[in-house]
Amino acid sequence: MKSFAVLLTICTLGLICLYSSCQKDDYRDFTKGGEITYSSRLDTVMVAPGKERLQLTLVKKTIL
Repeated sequence: MKSFAVLLTICTLGLICLYSSCQKDDYRDFTKGGEITYSSRLDTVMVAPGKERLQLTLVKKTIL
């Protein structure tokens, strides 16, 4: 009886792994507009906290 439980567990885990590996197109929902290209690097990221929110201030690196 114990070997049957082990076999059932292994088969169940195998089916779960097989099912989860078939869903490879989930990332396409997030990349519909294409890749995002940034023109320059950021020098500083400042965070200002608030009530249940954050304000991000991004400072670009200036080239002299």
